[in-house]
Amino acid sequence: MHSLQVPIVRGEALELLKQRLHSPEGFHSYGQIQQWLVTELGLDIAYKTVYQLVRYQLKAKLKVPRPQSLKQHPESQSHFKKNFPLLSNFCKRNSERESN
Repeated sequence: MHSLQVPIVRGEALELLKQRLHSPEGFHSYGQIQQWLVTELGLDIAYKTVYQLVRYQLKAKLKVPRPQSLKQHPESQSHFKKNFPLLSNFCKRNSERESN
């Protein structure tokens, strides 16, 4: 027998969390979200619960940049983009599809 669970984060607190998740600064880790809930909203919630809420119920993702090689040269990248526009456009279209 399954019991209905009352959401821990609801109402205005849930809306504030959604706004922060969709803002440009967002969050970099679920631990950071957990700490924000404590300091800003006074909600002490287990890490696993925060993870499940954000990842599965809100379907939000963390704002973590992709790693970049230290060996990259900005001049080489701009040269490549200027001289291989078809490939560059193809890559751009694929990255736009992935982000949607």
